[in-house]
Amino acid sequence: MKICSKCGEKFESGKFCKYCGGTLVDEAEESQELHCSKCGAVLAEDFNFCPKCGLETNEYKSKIMLIRKFLAIIKMRLSG
Repeated sequence: MKICSKCGEKFESGKFCKYCGGTLVDEAEESQELHCSKCGAVLAEDFNFCPKCGLETNEYKSKIMLIRKFLAIIKMRLSG
């Protein structure tokens, strides 16, 4: 399963999201790594800018972390 690094939409295969154009990564990788919303490069937690394209990452990382927390809450409620 692939997941969009930008919007979180899931796909069976592909390289780019058909909804937002974000880079698709393996779902297991997405849960552990942050990716640049512009070029898909892997971002370390302490990066303020993407090392590949220079995009400022603070706002993006904040949104992704909120989405992940929200999804975790939903999964927890659905599973038990």
